[in-house]
Amino acid sequence: ANPLGLEDLEGVDVHGLTPLLRAALSGNGKDVKSYIKARANLEATDPNGRTALELARERGHDAVVRSLLEAGANPVGAGDLESRDAAGRTPLMRAAVAGSFAEVGAFIKVGADLEAEDKDGRTALQLAHGHVTELLLEALAAAGLLSDDELEDNDMEYCEKCNSYKCSPSYCDFCWKTKCED
Repeated sequence: ANPLGLEDLEGVDVHGLTPLLRAALSGNGKDVKSYIKARANLEATDPNGRTALELARERGHDAVVRSLLEAGANPVGAGDLESRDAAGRTPLMRAAVAGSFAEVGAFIKVGADLEAEDKDGRTALQLAHGHVTELLLEALAAAGLLSDDELEDNDMEYCEKCNSYKCSPSYCDFCWKTKCED
């Protein structure tokens, strides 16, 4: 039964969207949770081949992304776990750059290649160093991507001024090229 009293959970509107896709696109977390509970198809796609997870991710609806991942949505959506974008980054690498804890964990759980490198030879861990907080580095360590020794001895210092990590005294690793004024 549809908890929101709408038509068929798998029926599509004039835009080709199921109720779950519509809720994910708009960021309506309450409706998304209701559709999940009603067992809506998490892998249904819009006319462009995007799942609810992909639509929520594109719009920055982090709470909806977490709900969909926790419900078992495929973290890659309609794509491939090892697919590459123009920079040679896999979905795991893009999640690490974005600082998406839920997605990094989901990609690791389904077997993402932790050693894969982008076109510049950087792994998800290396990409994470410059763009995320200590919490994500610890999550990567907990997932086995970074040893406790590496976490402690990674030559990175925390910069209180710019609220990020820096890999050298002169340059902030958060923006890589901007000089960090100590």
